[in-house]
Amino acid sequence: MSEVCNEKATGAQHGSPARSYPGLDFKFNINDLPRQYVDRLSKCITSCERITSLLERHRISKRPMLHLSLWSDPISPIWLDRNADKALKEKYRETKVHNVTAIYNQIAARADAGEKIPITIDETFKWHQRLLLNIPQNASMPSGQFRKSSMRIGDMSIGTCCKDVPVFMELLFYWLDGPAFESKKGSHVGHAFIKAIVAHMYFVSIHPFYDGNGSLARFLQYSILRNAGVPAQIAHLLGNYYNENREGYMIHMNAARSSGDVMIFLNFALNGLSLKLNAYLDELLKDFPETLYAQVKEEKFAFAKGFTILEILVVLAVLAILIGMAVPRIKGMQDQAGITRAKSEVRAIQAALESYKINNGSYLPIREDAGWGRGMGQLSDLLSGSGPQLISTENLKDPWGNDYMIFAPNNDPQYYVIYSSGPSNPNFGSRCNLEVDVPATTTALKHNTGCQCVFATNAPLTSMVIREY
Repeated sequence: MSEVCNEKATGAQHGSPARSYPGLDFKFNINDLPRQYVDRLSKCITSCERITSLLERHRISKRPMLHLSLWSDPISPIWLDRNADKALKEKYRETKVHNVTAIYNQIAARADAGEKIPITIDETFKWHQRLLLNIPQNASMPSGQFRKSSMRIGDMSIGTCCKDVPVFMELLFYWLDGPAFESKKGSHVGHAFIKAIVAHMYFVSIHPFYDGNGSLARFLQYSILRNAGVPAQIAHLLGNYYNENREGYMIHMNAARSSGDVMIFLNFALNGLSLKLNAYLDELLKDFPETLYAQVKEEKFAFAKGFTILEILVVLAVLAILIGMAVPRIKGMQDQAGITRAKSEVRAIQAALESYKINNGSYLPIREDAGWGRGMGQLSDLLSGSGPQLISTENLKDPWGNDYMIFAPNNDPQYYVIYSSGPSNPNFGSRCNLEVDVPATTTALKHNTGCQCVFATNAPLTSMVIREY
């Protein structure tokens, strides 16, 4: 796993690393993020906002935190010893899990109290010491200190040369605190997710400690997100995704490190973030009715705290006044909407009649007993029976549920009047009725105030009088 690092660090003595690494050029800038990544990030932020709204408005944050996925066993003499007692190994595995949970809880407590978590090297030393608490360590690999040798897995070298570790760590935290992750465009939460993902990748690429680098990178990622105001439940999703997709995580991490293309790992992380956010949102919405019921049951109704009879009566009186003011307005709006719809439907019926006249020579396929003439008839009755259907019968009812009426003024079949009596009128006690006369003295269309009949006709308007009764 480790071996003595024999490389000379001539550059490190002057504040620069002894050698360069493709994945550690510190050239990434959030303002250069390709458009497709910005769009994907925007969708993630929308899901974050919906989840945050549910957590805050309905206190779902009181529910247990999403499960915390963990992986990796501690590097200790006992764990590396194949002949060591299995029960003892399990004990140290549980100890590490306990330590990881304790660190997350400490970070969460500070964030919930409004404290900013320091994003510094000193903070990572504290995390490393707490992470390996009560776990036996090799004397040459003490906790809370950078490694003093190279790291290898098989034939593959892991991380930077040990002599470059301090310089790269200084560069990393200086870079994270600089303008590379600041932008006036987009959401600060979105910027925090990008910063957290890139910081995680760079930390793991440097591999500054003998053990626990993955956990420390997750602590760093979690702290950046909590400092940006991301709720604990959401801040854990990325780390859980890495742990649950360990093979994909390693493939994309190694590819990004070897090629120097941050976008490879960023693409993997954003895909996982989107999947985890959508899954968590579905879980919240699925459990929402039960959660809301539990909340109401816990808090009970406000009346349980005790209102006086007078207070209740005042509230009821105010509600009655408001309802009294609102109902007429709502009724008027409904009537006006119905009138607008009736006008449209009457014009549609008129268009159907004219079309029929062109093709058949008359306005209606009239039954012999339909009474076409001065007497009024329901349009649906006149159209029933033989002959082509002009318009769907379901459209022959006006918005108030009454039949559209039709008649020929003065018994002249070349003219027609289609009409709806409109909404009920309190001035008349019922809906308006329409009657047409053709007196010689008539010069204009007249009607009494209050009637809201809706009609269409091909007859000259100057030959009709409308009476309401």
